[in-house]
Amino acid sequence: MSHLMATGLYPLFPWVLFACFGVTIAQLSDGRRHMFFRNVVVIGMLVSVVVLIQSQRTGQAWALPTGDAALTFFPANAPFLIAAMTKIAML
Repeated sequence: MSHLMATGLYPLFPWVLFACFGVTIAQLSDGRRHMFFRNVVVIGMLVSVVVLIQSQRTGQAWALPTGDAALTFFPANAPFLIAAMTKIAML
């Protein structure tokens, strides 16, 4: 259960978040979808820049697959999820 909720290769929370993001995109009309993508990209880029600046100020690594970094994939932290959804919106 702990691997499903917080640790391990496939934690539940990031997958549920990405599924909700996809459902939100699918339910928007074309005009609203364009505005939604623009807002997600702008906010995501701002958050990413703030996290990058903060990591530089504290001497912490900006991104690592796991360990002590501002963006981590194992387990996925909030800044990583924001950056990932920003990249999805950009695509």
